[in-house]
Amino acid sequence: MDIAVMLLLDRNLPGISPDDLEGRQIFAEQKLLDNLAEKCGVQPLSDFTSMDEVDCADFLGDDIEGLDEIGSVEWFDANQGLVTVEALLKAIGDEVTADANKELEAELESFRAVLKSAANVDVRFRYMIAM
Repeated sequence: MDIAVMLLLDRNLPGISPDDLEGRQIFAEQKLLDNLAEKCGVQPLSDFTSMDEVDCADFLGDDIEGLDEIGSVEWFDANQGLVTVEALLKAIGDEVTADANKELEAELESFRAVLKSAANVDVRFRYMIAM
């Protein structure tokens, strides 16, 4: 099972590919990244996760009790996410292995580019866990 964090936008942006919006290594290192964010004094990436009942059903299956009680998604200001991603890029340095670091850094750079584009045109974002 391959799980990733997906960066979703509330509107389409020209030139943004779905490949720019997926973070498998970000998901794998989520706990480390959240700890680093706290050390840096920025909002952890996991705080930007928001899923509705459709997202949850896709991820967990339809037979989950209480699925219909999940509310609507919350969208976040792209500038908030940009602050976190930029702080993480500065902080990851020696915190992860060399191979994982390259992939993680590449995913964070991709997310930073998307969030910069989104912030420039007031497009909001959220993270979602996907398989």
